Amino acid sequence: MDNTDRYVSLVLEEYKSLRDESKQATINMWTAMQWTSVIFAALFGVGLNQWSSEGPTALLVFGLLVPCFSLVTMLFWLGEAVRLKRTGDYIYLLERKLALIFREAERIPDALTRLWPKIQQNEEFRIRITDAPEEKTLVTLVAPLSWETWLRERRSQRGIHAHQGLLFAFRLGFFLMVSVGSSVLALLWLSEQQCPVHSAIYKLVYILGGIVLVATLGNAIYWGRSLNVKMRPLNTKPSTSPPDSTVLLDH
Repeated sequence: MDNTDRYVSLVLEEYKSLRDESKQATINMWTAMQWTSVIFAALFGVGLNQWSSEGPTALLVFGLLVPCFSLVTMLFWLGEAVRLKRTGDYIYLLERKLALIFREAERIPDALTRLWPKIQQNEEFRIRITDAPEEKTLVTLVAPLSWETWLRERRSQRGIHAHQGLLFAFRLGFFLMVSVGSSVLALLWLSEQQCPVHSAIYKLVYILGGIVLVATLGNAIYWGRSLNVKMRPLNTKPSTSPPDSTVLLDH
C-alpha cells in the first residue's frame, strides 16, 4: 500500500464518520418534530379543557408554556440543522479532495472518463433531472463519492433547494405557527374572560410571553437565513480572498 492508498483510506474513514454524524443529526431532527407534536397536542388539550375555568390555567398554557416550549424545541431542532449543514459542507470538501486525488493518481478508468459523461447526460434527461437531452451536466459523476457535490452543483443557484429547502422552511415555520397561534388563543381567552389586565400574573404573562415570541421569531429568521445561503457554510458573508487554483476541479 503506497502513501496515496493510505491517505485515501484515512479520508474514507473520516467520510464514514461524518456520514454517521449526518445521519444522527437527521434522526434527531425527525425525533424532535415527533415529540414536539405530541407535547404540543397535550398542552393544547390542557389549555382548551381549562378554557371555561375561572383560574388563569388556560392563559398560562397558551400565553407562556406553549411559546416557551416551542422556543426550546426550535433551538434544539435548529442546532441539529446547523450540525447537518456543517457536516454536509465538510463532506463536500472531502469529496472534492478525493476527486483531485483520483484524477491526479489516474485511478479512474479511462473508459469511464470517455463514455460516462454522455451516458449520464442522457440518463439525467430520462429521469427528469434535466429539461433537455442536450442540457449540460453540471457534475459528471466520474469520481467516486460525489453525493454532496452533486446536490450543491445541481441547483446551487437556489440555496438549499437541493437539500429540500421547502420542507426545511415548512418545519421551521411549524414552530412559528404554534407560537403565534398559541399567543392568539391567549388573547382570545383574555377577551372572553374580561380579566383585569392590571393583575400581576397577567402582566407577567404579557411580558414573558412577548419576550419568548420575539426570541422565537428572531432566531427563526436569523438561522433560517444563515442556513439558506447558496451553498456557503454558515457564514453569510462571501470570502474576499481569491480561490486556490489547486483545488478547482473540472466537473
